[in-house]
Amino acid sequence: MGGSVNGSGGFVESVAQFYLIPPAHITSVGRLGNGAFQFAFTNTSGASYTVLATTNIASPTAEWEVLGALVPVGNGLQRFTDPHATNHPQRFYQLRSP
Repeated sequence: MGGSVNGSGGFVESVAQFYLIPPAHITSVGRLGNGAFQFAFTNTSGASYTVLATTNIASPTAEWEVLGALVPVGNGLQRFTDPHATNHPQRFYQLRSP
């Protein structure tokens, strides 16, 4: 682009690469015998996830606590166990993919 009579013009192009990950499908949810909370889900193998938790579902995501790692079981099945769930009468979870 160009300009005339003390005017100017410009062109900006931005390219971003992203991948769509299909939604997770919860396969099991429950408490273990020791009181820990556990859930499992299936999704694309190799996808990366973060589990967050809070005791107040109205809290902004930035205030949710980032919890431990997921355990890959195989064929896209992943499992998460929260051993600290016994310390909370009520806790909410969020599964996030970057």
